[in-house]
Amino acid sequence: MLRRIMAALLAGLACTVSLRAADGSSSIPEGSGALTIRKQVNEVHVSFIVEDGHKRLLRDVTRDRIAVLDGGQWITNLTSFGENSDLPLRLALLIDCSDSMRKGFLKEQAAAQAFVERMLRPDIDSLALMDFAGQSTISEMPHASANLINARISSFEPAGHTALYDAIYEASARLQMNNAGQQPMRRVMILLSDGEDNDSRHGRAEALEMAQRGDVVIYAITAHSRRYEYQGDAILRRIAEVTGGRAFILSSFDHVEKVFAEIESELRTQYSMTFRPPAPEECGFHRLQVRYQDRKMKVRARDGYFVCGANDVVSGQR
Repeated sequence: MLRRIMAALLAGLACTVSLRAADGSSSIPEGSGALTIRKQVNEVHVSFIVEDGHKRLLRDVTRDRIAVLDGGQWITNLTSFGENSDLPLRLALLIDCSDSMRKGFLKEQAAAQAFVERMLRPDIDSLALMDFAGQSTISEMPHASANLINARISSFEPAGHTALYDAIYEASARLQMNNAGQQPMRRVMILLSDGEDNDSRHGRAEALEMAQRGDVVIYAITAHSRRYEYQGDAILRRIAEVTGGRAFILSSFDHVEKVFAEIESELRTQYSMTFRPPAPEECGFHRLQVRYQDRKMKVRARDGYFVCGANDVVSGQR
């Protein structure tokens, strides 16, 4: 049922709320289940942080120290630049409730509860809480109390297969639809999972595309024995990297407080900018690079965006 509702909503979804467009028309070819959108992109929005080689966050970043390459072309004029820290936070918290998470699940729940209590500012930030296994359930909790949120998280039980990519896809779409066309906001996804997927309809590329369309920053957290490197670790790192977030591989959820402190610090030291992209020769993905003047510093931002010309079509499937 959730997937049918999401499909109907997505048919009217703009190509992205982070890409401001002049042409708002959309079309869906007959006999096609793919999301198809016509858009003329005028402005691209990018959130980013700057850190040194020791992962210490750089503050007081100025516009003149930032350089942007769009598909290898230098962007010479930024249309806006500033700090993101005071913008409302639109948070999606995704909790993997599949069988593979059964061991240590109680600690995962406690970690999720602690994060919500720490991060959300009453009457400013909002939460979409998702539990997922083979299917997912999203609970919108924009003004819920900490007790109500904790009770909801406590009700989760591990069972079933894992549809990780479907969960990321659906949560990213939900983040984009919320407040579309209204006030600016930061969109952040916290993913508590082992990175396994064995039951998704959407592929990883589709899930990441949906996140990148909405400038959704993903932080992934997992916990297991540090003596092994699991396949899911690499997947979580990739998901986080392309969206400008981070993946944390912990030995136990007992140590998650430090992670939450780091994520909180990053979100409070986040910057944003907008620019007008070069006229695209064709629809598709544009590779994006954001650099700092001192090359010893590292900029973390999403690695690209999707764009089309006025008469072109971009599909939600890659």
